[in-house]
Amino acid sequence: MSARFKNGSRFATVCLAGAMALTTVAGAQPRGEQDGETRRPERRMQDRQPQRGGPGMGGGPGGGFMQRMGQVYEPSVTSDQIRDYSKRLALTSEQQEVVGMLFEAYQTDFAAKARQARDRMEALRDEARETQDPTIWGDMGAERQRFAGERTKMEQAFFTDLKDVFTPEQANAWTRIERERRRQESMPMGVLSGERVDVVRLTETLDLSDDQRRALEPVLDQYQEELDRELVARDVIYIEAQGRMREFFTGGGDEASLQQLVERGRTAGGRVRDVNRRFSRQVEQMLPEEQRESFVSAVKRESFPMVYGPRSYGQRVLEAAVDIEGLTESQRTAIAAAREQYTRDAATINARMERAIEEQEATFDLAQMRQGGWFRMANEGPMGDLRRERRELDDTVVDKVRALLTPEQIEMLPSRRDGGGGGGQGVGRGEGGAQRGGRGGGDEGDRPQQRRRGRPQQGEQPADRVI
Repeated sequence: MSARFKNGSRFATVCLAGAMALTTVAGAQPRGEQDGETRRPERRMQDRQPQRGGPGMGGGPGGGFMQRMGQVYEPSVTSDQIRDYSKRLALTSEQQEVVGMLFEAYQTDFAAKARQARDRMEALRDEARETQDPTIWGDMGAERQRFAGERTKMEQAFFTDLKDVFTPEQANAWTRIERERRRQESMPMGVLSGERVDVVRLTETLDLSDDQRRALEPVLDQYQEELDRELVARDVIYIEAQGRMREFFTGGGDEASLQQLVERGRTAGGRVRDVNRRFSRQVEQMLPEEQRESFVSAVKRESFPMVYGPRSYGQRVLEAAVDIEGLTESQRTAIAAAREQYTRDAATINARMERAIEEQEATFDLAQMRQGGWFRMANEGPMGDLRRERRELDDTVVDKVRALLTPEQIEMLPSRRDGGGGGGQGVGRGEGGAQRGGRGGGDEGDRPQQRRRGRPQQGEQPADRVI
């Protein structure tokens, strides 16, 4: 890595935030490499849901590219998907037989080329260990990107052959499936707040009647069509950025032209985000009232995971306090008042955090990356101040609740260790309830710079992972 980026030497990955991300994980074992063999496609899940980023800004820059590159040695088409496509297109038995032969040939070709690519990667790793030459990690990144391009070509060739099997009616239906596939594959690459919000997927989680879902179909069809155009345009820029960023961080490349690419990527990502936001509002207006809040909460969590992540300690204490048996009426009234005030104050801070994140995304550039990037921005400056303000709000409400309870009742409150992670003020109740029987104290709070030893909690990034 170039000396001008010495502050980033701890990081195994380089991120281009605000517009795009690049990803070469030095020496990391890619998903799908198990005992030297390509993972069988039957063992992969059919639905690859977009992964939310770690405690970064909007979605955590680099998360989408890292996920995508981690899958580079896995076939991009699975047997589960083929069965699903065959069912949705109503393929005849003769068509299914031809498709089966095409898919078998694709798998065989992929396995052979993936094995060769892994062998080349292993040879580079051995050379790096032996020579201690850091430039070899750049060669590994180039090799991985080369195979990623070859993987895409194999997928495109397979689908070209596949479409030759279809009738005209099936070919028309396939257009919709192609858009859906691109959405599932491409959405995780987003880095701006709201860029990864999949409106279709969020509506699928709602408890809606058949009539209500049918009413949403025209809006969701239009959403997928408009989104697909923006995703295709954005991904051209994002993929170009991968190679350019690797060159830049290994000492080559022109900073001025790369900054222009950052701006182009930011604009393209913003268009994807704007489509998501516009159709989220349309869907929200069409939902029954009892489902509207759940949908809005999900959109907020997907857009700002740093703000609306796991429930904070203050929330968990308040939720646990109202369920304590034997509360007097005056205790219940005081706890309810504290909860109402806390909710208002937290909402104000959350809104300010949203604005701060968007302002940082709009101005993030290469110079800021050299100074510590998103990790520093998340813990210093306006965002650092707001996170401290929110922790102080938690501490205040916890002290207030404890002052209302007896020592025995305080023992029924969760400790900071009892789940909840280090996230923000969740919009709704997260997974799992507050645990009972924990000590009410604890000196380890929801503090972003404190990491417990051992394995990180679910949803928490390791201490040395780039954000």
